[in-house]
Amino acid sequence: MCTSGRTVGKPIFFYRGLTLNELLQIIEEDDHNEVDDEISLTIMPPKNSCEEVTDEDSGDEDHLDINNLPGSQLLAEAEIFEPNVEENVNISLPSDSGSDDNEENLPLSDVKRLLKNSQHIYVKKNYAWRNQDLTPNNIEVPKPQIVQNENSGIELFSLFWGDEVIDLFVYYSNMYATSKNRVGNITKEEMKNFFAILLLSGYQKLPRRRMYWENSSDTQNQLVINSLSRDRFEYIFSNLHCCDNTNLDKTDRFAKVRLLINKMNSLFQQYAPVTENHSVDEAMVPYYGRHGCKQFIRGKPIRYGYKLWTGCTSKGYVIWVEPYQGAKSEIKPCYKELGLGPSVILQYTDIINSIQSFPYHIFCDNFFTTIPLLSEMTRRNLKITGTIRENRTSNCPLANKSQFKKKSRGFIEYKTNEENTVVVKWHDNNVVTLASNALPVHSIHSVSRYSLKEKKKIKVDQPHNIFTYNKYMGGVDRADQNISLYRIGLRGKKWYIPLIFHMLDLAVQNAWQLHREQNGKLDHLGFRRRIVMTILEGNQRKFAKRSKLSQSHNCEMRYDRIDHLIVTQGKQTRCRMCHKKVSTKCEKCDAALHVVCFKPYHVKEI
Repeated sequence: MCTSGRTVGKPIFFYRGLTLNELLQIIEEDDHNEVDDEISLTIMPPKNSCEEVTDEDSGDEDHLDINNLPGSQLLAEAEIFEPNVEENVNISLPSDSGSDDNEENLPLSDVKRLLKNSQHIYVKKNYAWRNQDLTPNNIEVPKPQIVQNENSGIELFSLFWGDEVIDLFVYYSNMYATSKNRVGNITKEEMKNFFAILLLSGYQKLPRRRMYWENSSDTQNQLVINSLSRDRFEYIFSNLHCCDNTNLDKTDRFAKVRLLINKMNSLFQQYAPVTENHSVDEAMVPYYGRHGCKQFIRGKPIRYGYKLWTGCTSKGYVIWVEPYQGAKSEIKPCYKELGLGPSVILQYTDIINSIQSFPYHIFCDNFFTTIPLLSEMTRRNLKITGTIRENRTSNCPLANKSQFKKKSRGFIEYKTNEENTVVVKWHDNNVVTLASNALPVHSIHSVSRYSLKEKKKIKVDQPHNIFTYNKYMGGVDRADQNISLYRIGLRGKKWYIPLIFHMLDLAVQNAWQLHREQNGKLDHLGFRRRIVMTILEGNQRKFAKRSKLSQSHNCEMRYDRIDHLIVTQGKQTRCRMCHKKVSTKCEKCDAALHVVCFKPYHVKEI
């Protein structure tokens, strides 16, 4: 349902998509209209205007007026238009009704209620642009507190991929196996080892997954062999599920992984670090099979696969992911009028505002940025900066691209509208157009560029908002890079397997980001290896032979501070700490220890 009108004096609303009869009732009952207001009605042809049998007029054809119309004409659509208005404005009212009715079929009482109570009215209008820089918003942003390293790698990883997620996979995988007349006896420890082997395949790749269990010395991995047998791994892989196949939402193309995605999003948001700068972009999950949502994006490092809308901090901690599914993508009704790209930004701002109210600054590319989006973000007291396409600048009177290329390198032109939104063009290797409601053009930065004409590096002027955009925009790309370095190396035949693996990689990447936030010293590879060794060393099969161990053995499991218990042993052995005879040991580490030596043994020296 759309309306158009003006905001001069008392507001006068005009309606589109209603019948003539409904519009006449609104005009008669409208308290805003003054007596002298002139209103024009555009009456559409009735539905039976082209049929052989039509309704006869209810009166004389020579004396036809607004009070003398047939029933079919009263039921036809009509539009109201007011001529000679000072400013033409199109207003879109979203439906806030909880029913499934189409908003064009709402009762008249609901139409009036929407007009009275709606708080989201998006205005498309002609902006007044002027040669002026943006007035900076001097809001003081609180600095986030830096937490010292208090959690081990496995503890941080368990925040996202802990017992709750493991139990989810165990339950639905056993349910699927039972439905196929197989034995549903997958245990929690086996599922943990299964995921640890998947993580190991990210940095120790082999051409075939069965080669990890071969007796050949060039491929054999004793850690994998002692934790899970080959046939058991294949059995879990073939039955891996995280949903009930008998109860799927047929309108959701990603219903098989929706439960996992929603759970991971909830956990990512629960432990997200509070920071001002966020970036929103698209991420690709590689997939080469057949699926209706598989995308091809030319020029991307991953050209074929699933596209995910991703929101994260500027350092790469992923807070929200949502798979793109074409026309069936979920968009809130109140955001539909702004388009797909802006609706993604507004949904992400709703999410981070629900975590904590904060003066967030969103950075995005030209797929998402529009001038109405910047106006809506200003209304929400949120900041946004993004590159913008020339056809989305709302008639901002800047030189076009062909004219701009004739300017000298480093040339800058900018305009600001009455809503404190600046649009700037900058001539670099190419013409860059950027819009912001928070960052001014000045002060000008100096950047180094290579000149083909002069055969050397030269200094080029760069606007402040473009300089800041380049600094904070790469959060999603940074997360993608971290994942791509050690992406799970095994492949399955089912379409949802790459998405499950991607969520597992995301959990490790986010856990490592928290490790870095806590001033941890491990790099991504070292952090990933520590998780794998802690899980596999702590869940080895009972028949696996153990050789004599040095004091540093199982160092990853030794310091994880999870399920370490002191128990008695059958015979006395030497204590790992003081080397005296002792009849007690740590059950998990299988290390002989006195009670007084138990705590020092499990505390890592810094």
